[in-house]
Amino acid sequence: MLSNLVRPLALVALLVLAPHTAFAQSTAQVEAPAAASVLVPAGTPLKIALTDQLASNSAHSGDKFGFHALDDITVDGWIVIPKGALGEGEVVHAESAGGNGHPGKLQLQFDWIYDANDLKVRLSDVPATNDGAGAKGAASTATIASYVLLGPLGLFAHNFVHGKDVIVKRDQKIEVYVAQAVHVTPKDKVSATDGFAH
Repeated sequence: MLSNLVRPLALVALLVLAPHTAFAQSTAQVEAPAAASVLVPAGTPLKIALTDQLASNSAHSGDKFGFHALDDITVDGWIVIPKGALGEGEVVHAESAGGNGHPGKLQLQFDWIYDANDLKVRLSDVPATNDGAGAKGAASTATIASYVLLGPLGLFAHNFVHGKDVIVKRDQKIEVYVAQAVHVTPKDKVSATDGFAH
């Protein structure tokens, strides 16, 4: 008698659980497929800005500084370096302005930036070599210098003029490039902005 009751209960339990299992499988199939690895070509440009202001009269060789991406960098519709991604650079040379109109100088090296997977991508100030390969080993530096305008004081005015220090502000846009081709597995696609479904 007990066995006769167990069978219908087992059947009811199976029918109750089956739709949930089927629903879970169909939900999994609806989710967007993950992107395969995307190749980011060497020389891919990106615009960055410093996290904090730098000046030639306060920076020192060897100082590390931060910067961030100003826009999403995309390849084939996938975001490979997201807007706001952080990177790190180093002050290669800093020289304060001096007498005789000597301008300040600041040489910055932009080393790397995080990609969509939080892995580091090497950077360069060189777009690419002539054969399209990455600028491997190229010095990823950007030299910024400030010069004094002498005006109407004449050729000898520079003997009495103090040069200007270089200041790189936080809102200054700087263009750098991906140093060598890298594979990135992106997480997000670019949102449609033309008003049409895709």
